[in-house]
Amino acid sequence: DGVLKSGEVYFHLTFNGRQFMIDSKICFVAKAPSYHLGDIGLLKLTSYQQLEHLYDVIVFPTKGQRPHPNEIVFK
Repeated sequence: DGVLKSGEVYFHLTFNGRQFMIDSKICFVAKAPSYHLGDIGLLKLTSYQQLEHLYDVIVFPTKGQRPHPNEIVFK
């Protein structure tokens, strides 16, 4: 069972050899190209110790009625 709850996302970034982790902020997630509001989503950035080995990827939760990437409208 995953640690992320519905509405949360995990993102641990590396840039120029430095690691950055942002917690408790709102993340704007969009498909490309984005034509209307259904192409975007807002999720809460959350950190969990169990996920700290993952970096330069977006981790979505497995909990919830629908996967968040699927909630963004696909044409």
